[in-house]
Amino acid sequence: MPGAILVDEVMSADVLTARPDVSTLEAMRMMAVRGVGSIVVTNGDDRPLGIFTDRDLFSKIVLKNLDPASLPVGEVVTRDIVSVGSGSSLDDAHEIMMSGDFRHLIVTDENGSMKGIISVKDLIRHRERALEKKVNEKTSELMETSKQLMKSLNTIEREMYHAGKFQKHLVEKKYPRIPGMRFSHVYEQSLHLGGDFFSVSRIGKGHVGIFVADVMGHGITSAMIALEVKMNLNFIAEGRLSTSEVIGKMNKELIPLMPEGFFVAGFYGIVDISTLEMNYTQFGLPRPVLLRCDKFRASPLQPGNMPIGIRVGTEYVEGKTQVRPGDKLLLFTDGCSEQKDSKKRMYGDRRFVDNFKALSARGEKDIVGTLHRNVKKFAGRQPITDDIAILLCEFSRCDYADKKTSRSSGASLKK
Repeated sequence: MPGAILVDEVMSADVLTARPDVSTLEAMRMMAVRGVGSIVVTNGDDRPLGIFTDRDLFSKIVLKNLDPASLPVGEVVTRDIVSVGSGSSLDDAHEIMMSGDFRHLIVTDENGSMKGIISVKDLIRHRERALEKKVNEKTSELMETSKQLMKSLNTIEREMYHAGKFQKHLVEKKYPRIPGMRFSHVYEQSLHLGGDFFSVSRIGKGHVGIFVADVMGHGITSAMIALEVKMNLNFIAEGRLSTSEVIGKMNKELIPLMPEGFFVAGFYGIVDISTLEMNYTQFGLPRPVLLRCDKFRASPLQPGNMPIGIRVGTEYVEGKTQVRPGDKLLLFTDGCSEQKDSKKRMYGDRRFVDNFKALSARGEKDIVGTLHRNVKKFAGRQPITDDIAILLCEFSRCDYADKKTSRSSGASLKK
């Protein structure tokens, strides 16, 4: 049998033997000295006459109350010897022992001469050693596999880290210089790669586009979807001043590419630089907040729409509002408001907006940085569980503000 362990690899070649006229007591002493459970009786050659075991001691002497000192061992041996060939496998030896309830087998060569002896203990010890060897081999294999896995994970981690830095660089590129508008932001990925991003870009000479998006989830898939959204925005938004048209076209382009269960929430606004009139489409993001400078009243921008990437043919509604110098427009993703503390309490939109109002009222210079720090302070030792993006647009008091910009704002809708 290929690969099988043979009996002569495990047997004991140093067989304890005695002549048949040796007393049973002496044979027992010889067994005790050697620490074995059997002795083979021979006439001094390699032809066994029988075998005496600890079982024979009990069944043939103790139970019959015989005197081992006066009883020759040759009279109590088991003469029906069962042997196994030295070239047989351990499985063969084990099968013979189990079928005849034997504890010892004499091992013979091809000529029938005694070559050694094998016991149940020998089989057990070998199997224990074989099992230990196999366990050690498997442990070594697992350790090597684990080592290679850790190496691969470290490589992936390193690549994710650099990809995250690259993504952050793409998101946090410099804003275009726009008179009367100042932008500031915070961008933090919960993993190396995130699904949040924002963009501020000129549309022609007279308008500026403000876009914030939050792809469901975070990680590689969300980051790739975010990149696709950004590419679509750059292509579709060029030359278009209707936010609902842009978002509707983006929805149509993204649906065939969107993995099941994913969607994109966001906000897209276009500001007329000369009049500060803003039209916008909000699609599933926490409602953007326009803080009026005169009364410090925070007004969520209405209306809301369905996130993109869910349903074909969705019509997106467009809102319009008049911004005034001194107003502040705050856009943020749900990683800010849905962060939980150690007691599983959510930070919440209201707390976030109230914090924004309070910081604005006291003239805080770093509003977005403080908003971000307050979210992290609330979380305490809890990990940040989602990407965070905060974008603040502050409309300064400029000379170009005319009568149109001083009118009170009103919301109008169009499709």
